[in-house]
Amino acid sequence: MRKHRFLFTRLVVVLSWMTGFLPGAASQDYVEPMSHSIQALYQTLQDEIPLADPQTLAALRLGLTWLEGLETFQNNLRQGRTDGLVDWLMLWNGISRDTGPATLITRSAQSLRSVIARHAPQPLRLREPLSALRQLAEELVLELQAWDRIERHRRRDGIIQVVDSQGRPIPGAEVTIHQIRPDFLFGCNLFVWNEDETESQLQYRQRFAALLNYATLGFYWWSYEPSPGQTREAHWRRAAEWCRQQNIQTKGHTLLWNYTEPRWLPDDPKLLYEAQMNRITREMTRFAGLIDKWDVVNEATAFDRTEFEKRAPKLTHLWKTTGRSELPRQAFLTARRANPQALLVINDYELRSRPGNQSPDSGSKQEPPVFEDILDALVDDQGRPLYDAIGIQSHMHGGPWPTRRILEIVQRFAKYNVPLHFTETTIVSGPGKWEAWEPTTLEGELFQADEVERFYRTVFSCPEVAALTWWDFSDHRAWQGAPSGLLRKDMSPKPAYQRLMELIQNRWRTVETHVTDAAGQACFRGYRGDYWIIVKAPSGRPVQQPFSLPDDTEPQILRIDLAI
Repeated sequence: MRKHRFLFTRLVVVLSWMTGFLPGAASQDYVEPMSHSIQALYQTLQDEIPLADPQTLAALRLGLTWLEGLETFQNNLRQGRTDGLVDWLMLWNGISRDTGPATLITRSAQSLRSVIARHAPQPLRLREPLSALRQLAEELVLELQAWDRIERHRRRDGIIQVVDSQGRPIPGAEVTIHQIRPDFLFGCNLFVWNEDETESQLQYRQRFAALLNYATLGFYWWSYEPSPGQTREAHWRRAAEWCRQQNIQTKGHTLLWNYTEPRWLPDDPKLLYEAQMNRITREMTRFAGLIDKWDVVNEATAFDRTEFEKRAPKLTHLWKTTGRSELPRQAFLTARRANPQALLVINDYELRSRPGNQSPDSGSKQEPPVFEDILDALVDDQGRPLYDAIGIQSHMHGGPWPTRRILEIVQRFAKYNVPLHFTETTIVSGPGKWEAWEPTTLEGELFQADEVERFYRTVFSCPEVAALTWWDFSDHRAWQGAPSGLLRKDMSPKPAYQRLMELIQNRWRTVETHVTDAAGQACFRGYRGDYWIIVKAPSGRPVQQPFSLPDDTEPQILRIDLAI
């Protein structure tokens, strides 16, 4: 795999504690100028990428102007003045979803703007929201850096050369550039799928296919094979066939996990080991060509949790006696033999980093294992990883991750030089806690939509990430009973679904029409993936050809010969 360099400007925010900037003020923190870094980002993008997305450039310009206005506001406030505040608030008020940046139009940002507007006649009270403004400014800079990375890593240049039968360029030809699939996997589990023709099921399937290109299918052993040899193969085969018809790629989840276990498993450890490895071989060979991506091992880091020992005593004992890393190692070797072409994923939720600079062989005080310990151990005799991708669970029932945490996790696992998959992502839209959730609320849905947009934008901007899977698609039968779906229980779309439709199917998808120049060329910059190119000359029939924009920094050229 080609190694990507994680490109984003590290912003160092210096907080100055200002004393006596207003009568009666004790101390207050201020944002040092951040506009300089965004000005440099904007200028560099313009200079290096002539066909950069105009919407991205506009968002950078607007974000830059907002930051400059914030700095002016702060400088004036130090002197007890509010010069320019009204103009800055009017600029802020005029920002919309069409212009961006999105950070400045979230519900929390709008609430902050209202507070500042309300306190405008009272300069002494304007110091109260400064801490929140600092946080907002930092988040804005992170968003603008994300858009810069998206432009640099997710988009590539293409040239369509149109010539006649003699090889002469044809100017004035209409060229339609239509992206049919991205090379990034936007997915969700498909656990509620069935073949019923109810209105609810039809809406579930239609909305899934309209938004996503990747589906996770459930192969939990205890439910997939409740009795020996009696499996749900037929059900998941039909689901996978439906996905293929919708141009949706599929992944099986999961082949080794001891959350619970089938009751019929043998007591003898040797027979149990054989049953586990045979189960891996069976699923991967029977579904080869239909499902070629698999979460081979799930949650190996904390396999020995007390509740797992109670629910799956046989599998947990087998894991303990075989070894925390050795049983997964054997599982991956078995999976590779069963389907050499498959993409094999190691999936985990335990994302703690190692204490200090401790290595797994440091000999220091024993610490609980971390995911990196498992990854370090899962290598072949030549030291090459047995897995093809690292699965990162990101259930956020307790609250959305800060942007910097997302970036830190990506950076930390990027060192393994394999694609990263965010495999299980959850942000809820209603109040509650573990297995005690209340239904979705309007306020919660609006909050979820803002946080979903931030999370997806940040993850998509990281070139190390190849897939992002939501968990679950609907509140109906969602994990923990949480209001975590993109759809409500009645299959109506939440604002988060609409927000993702705008991003995935519009903002991050290229559909354009150009006219060839005097050299017979139509130059464009589009999102990586597969396209149909449709060319219609002033005279002659339209011609359609496939085209791809791979992860290559050199422009891709397609020559289309028109028989005229």
